[in-house]
Amino acid sequence: MNINSMLITEGIFTENFNRYDLLVKYYTIKQYLNFLPNSFNLYLKMQEARDPNRLNTNICIEIFKKYINFYLYYKGVNSRGIEVDIKPIPVADNNERMIGGSHRFTCSVYFGESEIAVEKEGKNWNKGVVYGKEWFEKNGFNVDNLELLNKIRMEIIDKRKITL
Repeated sequence: MNINSMLITEGIFTENFNRYDLLVKYYTIKQYLNFLPNSFNLYLKMQEARDPNRLNTNICIEIFKKYINFYLYYKGVNSRGIEVDIKPIPVADNNERMIGGSHRFTCSVYFGESEIAVEKEGKNWNKGVVYGKEWFEKNGFNVDNLELLNKIRMEIIDKRKITL
């Protein structure tokens, strides 16, 4: 499925973009690959707000690093003509909104992929996952955090040349 189309479906052009979690992950990838200190702080803040009882920061960081490193490997072997399959991300049948696979999806966005494999889950889920601006405001993300995420949203639109 076309990644830009999926971003449009998720509402990337609107203030009501309901996947700010993707922006946090994109920002984290960018920070990590540029060897910047505290690369995972915003990501860990989000994960803690989602479920403070299950957060183990070291495991959380290592899992995310594995996604990033896998994509670096994937890009390298694909450039040499070797096929590597990536597990499809689950989408809902009725609206093709993501209901999982956000780390894989965000890596695909960051690394400039145009398509991603999807697998319809057969769920009639109208809303998809909702981690919009309002969720972040309610969970302690300040104005500076939200402005940063909005800049990331605009960077993605510009970098990927997304148009309606």
